[in-house]
Amino acid sequence: MIKTCIPQKSLLFTLFLFVFLFSCDTGQDNIIVTPIEEEPDKPFFINLPDPVFEAELIARGIDTDGEVNQKMLEEDALNVTYLDLFYSGSDPDEKITDLTGIEGFTNLKELIVGNNALTAISLNENTALEKLYLNSNQLSAIELSNNPALTYLSIGRNELQGIDVSANVNLQYLNLEANSIKSLDVSNNPKLVELSVLVNELSSITGLEQTTSLKKLNLGWNDLESLTLNISSLEWINIEQNLLTNLNVNGCTSLTSLIATNNSLKQLDLHSNVSLQYLKVSANEIEQVDLSKNLALELFWISNNHLAKLDISKLSKLYDLSIFGNADLSCIKTLDDQTIATVRKGDHQELSAGVCE
Repeated sequence: MIKTCIPQKSLLFTLFLFVFLFSCDTGQDNIIVTPIEEEPDKPFFINLPDPVFEAELIARGIDTDGEVNQKMLEEDALNVTYLDLFYSGSDPDEKITDLTGIEGFTNLKELIVGNNALTAISLNENTALEKLYLNSNQLSAIELSNNPALTYLSIGRNELQGIDVSANVNLQYLNLEANSIKSLDVSNNPKLVELSVLVNELSSITGLEQTTSLKKLNLGWNDLESLTLNISSLEWINIEQNLLTNLNVNGCTSLTSLIATNNSLKQLDLHSNVSLQYLKVSANEIEQVDLSKNLALELFWISNNHLAKLDISKLSKLYDLSIFGNADLSCIKTLDDQTIATVRKGDHQELSAGVCE
């Protein structure tokens, strides 16, 4: 009689081999090896301690069990590449305070959690993130060293005292408005196109010379005392409400708009900014300004300075002029038949096509 040996798959391979050899060597006939069945894989779950966060995931059809039970299937999270949790209501109890569980969304590319109540966030596992919007929370710190794919970061109106973006080499848009940041280094962010650090406590910014694609720069309402910019791509600058005594924009040859009101500037060299269209430098200490190269200028505000003379006779495109508050400026030289739609001036000041004494 032929001996029957039936091999079966099993996780316990050693045990199977033993049974196989035993059944073939004992001389016993018709031995049948009973297979050991594998247990099915158990589902993996993500911990979600914040019921508001989980309720939002349920409302968006992401947490498919439909119950607020502090967990969701990992498989559900892996299907998500875009997540918008912006809170548009007014009840503080409906705001997300804890985003624990977001680490399970490893395929997430865009995350929006604006206007919530986050005091901390961990995004170390979200390495695919490209866009991150965290405006209007209560974050005092954020770690972004594991998010090199970020191109868009908006984290305004928080409580940051500093931020390290050295690992975020692909950043193109960076908004840090209304925090308490004192210094910023953008040396490793050469792809930046737009940067805003409006309303902080900034006294130092380094690495701007590396941002060779930068077009828009907003540094208004800070504590900067001196600023030199050599960025040929830069088109728009706001540096109002600082402590500037020195501003050098000679390297900004594409500049079309400059706002530098409410500083302590005594002079301003604009000879290389031939594309300049909008210039606001009111509330400084400027004694003279040469606009002979700025023929594209359309708006010019220089009120509340120390001017004694001003020649705008080459500014044929000028439609908005503000010059009041310059006590020693009585005559402003213009072109014959030059028409300026809006002029704000003092009673002692006049526009004249003749010779200004």
